[in-house]
Amino acid sequence: MADYVSSALLAFQSKINKRYNQSELREQQNPILRTALANQDFTVADVAAIKESDKRAVRAYALKRISATNGTARSYNHTGSQGDSSQISLSWSTFSETTGVFLQTGYDNIFDTTTMLDNQIMQVQRILRERIGANILGQIHTNRSQNYVGTPRNATWNAGNFAFEIDDNDNKRFWYNAASIMRQQKYYDQFIAIADPITMKLADFLGAQGQGNATNLSYQFKDFLPNGIMEHALLGDTVASEYANGTALVMPQYAFSVIPWIPKINRTGAGDYEDFNGGWGTIPDATGLPITYAVHGWAQRADGSSNGSVAQDWKIELELSVDIAFQTDFHSTSGESAIFEFGLNNLP
Repeated sequence: MADYVSSALLAFQSKINKRYNQSELREQQNPILRTALANQDFTVADVAAIKESDKRAVRAYALKRISATNGTARSYNHTGSQGDSSQISLSWSTFSETTGVFLQTGYDNIFDTTTMLDNQIMQVQRILRERIGANILGQIHTNRSQNYVGTPRNATWNAGNFAFEIDDNDNKRFWYNAASIMRQQKYYDQFIAIADPITMKLADFLGAQGQGNATNLSYQFKDFLPNGIMEHALLGDTVASEYANGTALVMPQYAFSVIPWIPKINRTGAGDYEDFNGGWGTIPDATGLPITYAVHGWAQRADGSSNGSVAQDWKIELELSVDIAFQTDFHSTSGESAIFEFGLNNLP
């Protein structure tokens, strides 16, 4: 049954304890979304102040890398080329979900209307977080580097998969070899990584092999930020299925960013949700993420008799939405990125 009919007050009933209702609110744990939002300072200026409507484009600018001239002698009349800059166009994608509530449904139900609406808003936010997180993961994988510099050691480049493959005989040093490759690509700070369930299990196992063990393997995680290896079940499944024995995406901490945005009318507020013409407003994320959702709502006369309410009712229609711009750090060379995929050929 739908529309809260099963909880209507037809007999003595009791609400289930909240901790036994958590399965209906479960969601894909997504530290990637939290990391992306923590990196939302991709531009120096306040994007919300610049972009007042979804019709206005936002462009950012970066300085290009200068190539070597490889001189071998001094000259009295040397000449040089001037450097260059690049324009980056930020592109937003809208994520929206709708819900609605009949105002009199809660009059004859164990759950009042406020409780019903609160549950629906939490559910809609859960769906939005999962959708945005999955989108970010897909964007990170799509924007992985398609080339590399130098001659790689401790891994083999697969030009078809755009991935470094860890040698079968060295898979217990999977994470150390990945960090070594990153240093060979001239990235020296501590790294973060997105792991599929297999390489995450490997990281947990190897990280537990510390100085008290006969073979100390935990040293290799000094190259990664604390809690910087994040698991996402979609990696190795629907997002990246190139390596059945495990895969991971490794990158510097600031290799990607998301910039959330909502329209100005929502930020300032206008209208009334309980009016046919509607209203605009905002609502924060219930889990504390630094993301604000745009809310649009409007009301209409409705027959709610088949929806757990009555024939002469009033229904409020609600939509939660947010625009997300995904960006990777700037590279002027085509196909180059600070994000690298690593594939595990064989389990230890």
